[in-house]
Amino acid sequence: MFERFIFTFLVFYSITCSVVMAQNADQSSDRTLDSLWQVYENRQQNDLEDTTRINILLDISDYYLKTQHDSSRILAELAIQKSEEELYFRGTARAVQIIGQYYQQKSKYDSAVHYYRASSDLYSEISDSLSYALVLNQLAGIYYSQGNYERALEKLLISLSIQQRQGNR
Repeated sequence: MFERFIFTFLVFYSITCSVVMAQNADQSSDRTLDSLWQVYENRQQNDLEDTTRINILLDISDYYLKTQHDSSRILAELAIQKSEEELYFRGTARAVQIIGQYYQQKSKYDSAVHYYRASSDLYSEISDSLSYALVLNQLAGIYYSQGNYERALEKLLISLSIQQRQGNR
């Protein structure tokens, strides 16, 4: 009887701890998101470089990928517009990549491939090889999901080669 009580207590305690830790993580993420919005919108911060504001917008968009998919896509499209106005190609590449992730989460793989290819082209043009390799990994994941193992392996091998050249294990 006592052993059953101890077992029940331990199970209840572990569930309670897990719930509290999850709530704390959610609250921390919410505070981070609130802080990002404050920095982006604060009128006194208008002296921020436009690229910094774009990067903050992209961070918010990336965060929304987990919770509010459509908001994420809308913010990424806004970031593309602002990046093109500023000729900030890294911002455009990252925004296009986020839209690819949006479509991948929606299981619209053809659209995701389109955006990932566009993003990889941009990363290649600006010589951001690690971001390029990451997008190739994302493309490989889609090809794998579609059963196109040969293309998936091809993209993974290219990504591996890039990462080895960069010393990234």
